[in-house]
Amino acid sequence: MKNKNIFLIGIIISLLVLTPLTSALFPSSHSHVISETCNKQINSELSRMCCNDIEACVAGNTLADVSVIFYIEKSFKRYSLTHSDTFCREAIALSRNPTEEALAAGMCLHHTGSDRVAHNILVPYSIRKTALPNIIIHPFAEQKVDNYVLRNYPESQVLLQNAMKNANEYVPFLVRILQPNPEYSDINVARLSEAFIHQVRDSDSGYDVSFQTLKAVPFYFYVALSFVLLFSLIGIWFLIKKTKRNFWTITIFLFLSLISIIIISAVIMTLTGTLWKNFNMIASPISVFVPTPDSEMIIQKSIDESENLMRYGIDYVKTLPPEMQDPTGIGQIRQAEADSKVTRWIYIGIILGIEGVFVFFVNKSRKKRKK
Repeated sequence: MKNKNIFLIGIIISLLVLTPLTSALFPSSHSHVISETCNKQINSELSRMCCNDIEACVAGNTLADVSVIFYIEKSFKRYSLTHSDTFCREAIALSRNPTEEALAAGMCLHHTGSDRVAHNILVPYSIRKTALPNIIIHPFAEQKVDNYVLRNYPESQVLLQNAMKNANEYVPFLVRILQPNPEYSDINVARLSEAFIHQVRDSDSGYDVSFQTLKAVPFYFYVALSFVLLFSLIGIWFLIKKTKRNFWTITIFLFLSLISIIIISAVIMTLTGTLWKNFNMIASPISVFVPTPDSEMIIQKSIDESENLMRYGIDYVKTLPPEMQDPTGIGQIRQAEADSKVTRWIYIGIILGIEGVFVFFVNKSRKKRKK
């Protein structure tokens, strides 16, 4: 098991620069959850609002994640704002017609149903099993569940695509909800929403925070990547100019070259807007190896939570255990990261040990050549 996790960590860290850092189940999963919940034909006001115009409901559900870009920034409050019961109540209060009611219902179902389960059960489980931090394992865990939905319930993607065809018409409603809030006073909500919608419509399976390109990732991340690229290039130069070619030097050369190519390619793809498409080609097969709870169980749990919200209303959340009430799951995620800290350092030690072995054999080969 440990060998499998070490292998997984090595692959994911190599591809970290391509990580979209999403913060919720991808839209197809949300779409499927809403569709299945509406099929239960619940007799309630929230059910009527959503299921009488299910496409608008799915669109509202997806638009609630417009704040995903703020998940990894210091302004996490902007993200948590659209993932709260307060946001749900405001959306319903500000709706003026049946379409806006459906949008508001979808926004409520987004965080209370799917995200509450993903963030409090799915992601913490994967963190504990791999000892990887949230920022790395989060999108891969959710990609695995979304792959399951797309494979077993392809109609969910069709519903999503139909729902988002007219999504730009819904932007004024989202602006009405978010723009007056102090957290969004310096944000052009309309422009942000339009960029987000463009990402959802043009992606085969979801969206990514790169719709705001470099703003999405903290500055320290780019500094770290710059150092990695610099040392990789120095290492490549050293191997070419100063060492004799053998198995170890060629292996290290190929490894450093791969890292350099990944980083340079990621920068180019970010600037040209093709990062997400290329990431999906890699993330989908890698996510198969990510340990998660049973995907069908996660989806069914999300449907159950959505059904409870429709049946009992917004106050249903207050009946949940305290640790399950926050749809961002930040408390559960931080606890999972703390619980796996020791294991994480063990993995890092093993990886550094492997690198040390490479260095040892390179130095050994150089000494032999000098003799």
